[in-house]
Formats: sequence, structure tokens, C-alpha cells
Amino acid sequence: MSRVTKELSSYRSCNIRADWLEDDDSHSFIIDLPGITGKDVKLEIIDGVTLEISGQFPPETHCNLKWHVKERPTGAFRRTFLLPQNVLASKLRAFEVDGMLVVKIPKKKS
Repeated sequence: MSRVTKELSSYRSCNIRADWLEDDDSHSFIIDLPGITGKDVKLEIIDGVTLEISGQFPPETHCNLKWHVKERPTGAFRRTFLLPQNVLASKLRAFEVDGMLVVKIPKKKS
């Protein structure tokens, strides 16, 4: 079992919605992370080819109530993206906008 497979098995499978956009200058990732601030998220570039986004959604505080619908995620999460070769991974920038994490990675100049 690979390191990544072994580590992923310890994380809950949360449906983290993400968009990946590309323009002439960069790749942008927009990830929905409601209820989480930037300090609760870890960004890592693994071996220069994989963007890994991980963190922890806060635990549910209404445990003594009867649930009818439970759609908001709780617990640990991890999402990975295999990056193309034309990125400058060391120049990664991230910022928060309205409950979303935006990660921009510039492209290498041709």
C-alpha cells in the first residue's frame, strides 16, 4: 500500500466540491470549505506534482437532536490534484473568498 493510499484511509470521505480553472498565466483551484478558516486548512505540494488540500471540519454540536437530513461535512478531509508539468509549484498562493479557498499556481513561462 502506498504512503498516499495509507494516509487517505484515515480520512473520512467528504464530498469537497472543487473547480479547477486554467488561463494563460496560471491554474486556479476553487474549493468550497464552509465553516472553515484558512488556519484550519493545510496546503502541500508533494514531489512537485501533487497539490494536496487537507483539514478538519468542526464537529457537529447538535448531537442530541434527531437528524432528518445531514449534508454538511464534518471530520477530516483530504483532496488531491495531479498537477501538470507546466506549473511553478513553489509560487503557490492561497486566499479565502466568501467561504471558498482559492489556490493559484502560476505557469512556467514558455
